[in-house]
This record gives sequence, structure tokens and C-alpha cells, in this order.
Amino acid sequence: MNQFGFNYRGIYLACILALLLFGTVACQTAEEKKAALKGADYAEINNLMSLHSWYHAALRNDIEVQEIWVSPTGEFAKTAIWAQTSGYFLGMEKIMSTYGAKDSKGNMPDPKGGFVWHTITTPVVEIAEDRQTAKGIWYTPGIVGSYKEDGSNSSQWMWEKYGVDFVMENGKWKVWHMKVYTDFSTPIGEAIGTMGAPPGGAAPGGAPGGAAPAGAPGTTPEKQNAGETIGSELAPQGAGAPGPNWDYVYKKQYRGWSKDSVVEMVPRPPKPYKTWSETWSYTDEGE
Repeated sequence: MNQFGFNYRGIYLACILALLLFGTVACQTAEEKKAALKGADYAEINNLMSLHSWYHAALRNDIEVQEIWVSPTGEFAKTAIWAQTSGYFLGMEKIMSTYGAKDSKGNMPDPKGGFVWHTITTPVVEIAEDRQTAKGIWYTPGIVGSYKEDGSNSSQWMWEKYGVDFVMENGKWKVWHMKVYTDFSTPIGEAIGTMGAPPGGAAPGGAPGGAAPAGAPGTTPEKQNAGETIGSELAPQGAGAPGPNWDYVYKKQYRGWSKDSVVEMVPRPPKPYKTWSETWSYTDEGE
């Protein structure tokens, strides 16, 4: 009956192999499927933070808020937060007009001769059991710099931490709340902790900082000890302009590195949780 040259044995073996493969997939446990999904979530969330670094380095916070933050017209828009040591902006409308403003003058160095880089390291990420929210912390050793009108270069180290909450929106992870904790900002070549003013308007983590008034040394150790940091105190549009118009000012503010500061686990690593109501936000008071 093999007049048409069919290899029935080969077909039979192929069918057996297909059944075995299907059976293996079908027998995958619920825990294995959950682990696979969380692995994908972990990778996607870390990609979001890396994109944050790349957009920020390109001086395009405006693209960042469009691409990786929650939708400005979605259900999470009004509760979105961008925070720094001293306070936060509430809502995507406010975030897009400040941190994410297309005209970055005053918030970031001039694109000509300017340089900003905040690397992303040491991630600790926790995905909620219901996979609707997630949270994580990262350390970000950074450097900012710019050339002055006289051709001289001004650059400084800027070492910070991120505490970030994420939410699942339309099947994609998005940044919901982000807080930047500044440890120190020091001109390159000087002792760490001298807290010099950010060059050319660059502020911690993209904070609306602006250039320090002429001759100003930046945030002093005394202010740093009081919980004040660069970026929250410098003018957003150059010398003499008002500071950030925070929607909320923290009562307990993160203290950067100084001779009197005490090392603490801040931000604290996320712990396993089932759903958002069981956990905290990194932008909460005291976090």
C-alpha cells in the first residue's frame, strides 16, 4: 500500500514526538507558568529603568514620560508621582510640565557641550502576586557636566538611589511613582561630600534645579544635614528663580552623605506582597 512512497514510519514517529512535546507543555505546573511570567516581568521592568537612563542621558525627559510612564489620560494619571528628596510632583499633567518638559533649559545642561549620565545598577525587584503592580530599588552612580561660555569645563559626580513603583497598564508595565534619593553631588577632583553646585543647571536625577547664583557653592553640609539637597534648593530657571513648586513637601526628608549622617537601609528593599493594598509606595511620607 506504499505505492505513493509515503514513509509511514516517519509520520508515526513525528506524531509521537508531537504528542510528547504537547504533553510536556500541558503538564507544566501553575507555579512554573507563574515563575515564567514573573521572569518576563522582571526583564521588562529593568528595561524600563534602563530606558529612563538612556532618555535622560539624551536630555529627552519629554520622550521618557511619553514612552515609559503611565498614560496621561489613563486611570493612573492623577496618582502618578515624580519625587526627589524634599518633595514631589503629583499627576502626569504636572510631571509632564516640569520633569518631562520638552524645553529642558534650566532643568538640564545645554545639549551643546552638555553631558548627563545616570547608570542603573544593583536592582531589587518584587512583582505582586496578582501581577498588577511591582516595585524596585536601584543605585545610580552618575556624572553631569557642561562647558561654560569661556570654554572651561564644569563636571561633577552625582550618586543617587531610585525607589520606583510600577503598574500594569493595558498589558504593559509602566512607571507609576519614582523617587530620587541623592547621596552626594561633588565636583570632579574635589573630596566626595563637598556638595558643589550642579554645573550648567543639571540637578539630581533630572530634578528642576537650574544654575546656582554666581559664587554660590551649592548645598552646604549644614543644609544637607537638615535634609535639604541640591536640586530642591537651586532655582529651576537660573539664578534667582523660585524653587520647585512641589505638590507635597516631605516632613521627613532623606539625608544624603555628610559627617553627621547615619547609614540606613533607605530606600528599603521591596518585600513579597499579593496586591497593592498590602504594600507601601516609595513616594510615601517617611520612605
